[in-house]
Amino acid sequence: MRYHRDYRVRIALRHGPYSPFDRRRGTDVCFTDVALDKKAASIAAHLHAELIHRNKDIGVKDTLIAAICLSYNVPLLTANVKHFSRVDGLTLIDPASWN
Repeated sequence: MRYHRDYRVRIALRHGPYSPFDRRRGTDVCFTDVALDKKAASIAAHLHAELIHRNKDIGVKDTLIAAICLSYNVPLLTANVKHFSRVDGLTLIDPASWN
């Protein structure tokens, strides 16, 4: 029996003019989980091959995370900006830059 892992990324949907992470402003935030689907898997396959070809591999798990974000056109909140900046077209949010 093969073990199947369900890859998901939690995204924040903003309702209002402020950052979804700015709780001081009273902005309503809705979080939802998005799963690896066929579109994201296809993006991941191409992305992984491209990163390996450029000698900038970020690993399979991180490639899946990046592909899900690219598929849903959402930014990735990560403290590892240098690592994920290897992925072209991926918008990153660095929590260290928050005030």
